[in-house]
Amino acid sequence: MKNPHVAAALNIIPGLGYLYLNRKVHFGGLLLFGTILITLASAYNPSLAPYAEAPLTAWDAVSSLGLLLIIAGFVTDAYREALTLNATSGDAPTS
Repeated sequence: MKNPHVAAALNIIPGLGYLYLNRKVHFGGLLLFGTILITLASAYNPSLAPYAEAPLTAWDAVSSLGLLLIIAGFVTDAYREALTLNATSGDAPTS
């Protein structure tokens, strides 16, 4: 049995709660990995220093990749939820 308080506390870092519950692991993994990438890119990006006028760096690409992973997590989660709803309600997909 999983502790809901632990799941809630772990989800302060996006994705960890899902991984703890072993539910929506794909979604939780994308959220966690995207969050890690954005955090690392933000911490090490010299262009984020106050008044910096640095050109775009590889860290900008890493940050963008992290954001895309988070968006991909939400997209795939919605898709899977729709498939699950359709399967349980007996509705066939329209497309």
